[in-house]
Amino acid sequence: MNLQLVVIAFFAFGAAAASAQVTTSDTAYQHGMQAYEQGHYAEAETFFRDALDQAKEFGEIDPRFESALKSLAAVFESERSYTEAGSFYQHALALEEQTLGPEHPELARLLNNLGTIREREGNYSQAEPLYKRALTIWEKAPEANHRGLAITLCNLAHMYHVQGGIAPRRICCFWRTECKTELCPSFQRLV
Repeated sequence: MNLQLVVIAFFAFGAAAASAQVTTSDTAYQHGMQAYEQGHYAEAETFFRDALDQAKEFGEIDPRFESALKSLAAVFESERSYTEAGSFYQHALALEEQTLGPEHPELARLLNNLGTIREREGNYSQAEPLYKRALTIWEKAPEANHRGLAITLCNLAHMYHVQGGIAPRRICCFWRTECKTELCPSFQRLV
């Protein structure tokens, strides 16, 4: 009888501890999002690092871990710390490719983000294949994400424009898509 109470208490305590960890990790992430949305990037970084550290206990394939990685990447991108942002995006990309597969739309989003980082670093030869792979994924997605496709297309067009290359409208023709300037305002300046 006493052994049953000990076992029940052990499992109840274990469940409560796990619940507290989830709440703490989620709370750190939520506070990080609030700080990020308010432009308090140093504060957001601290919260996201806490969320990442806590999520490590659940393993790298846990969605909380990947969310914290992507959020840290976004913070560093906003701060123009492109080396750090690229590192976090690259880590998230590797994990998501492993867990979601090589053609998942979320992967396209990360490829676009990493392409943007490489472009901002001036690494156009690294940015171009990332953008093109993202476009290929967007095109094959069962539920077409025209916004994701348009944003990635806009980013590729911008990169080519900066390099003095292909005219932006020709890129739309190449990808057989309509130019949807309302989805990417900076595209309007290029066409």
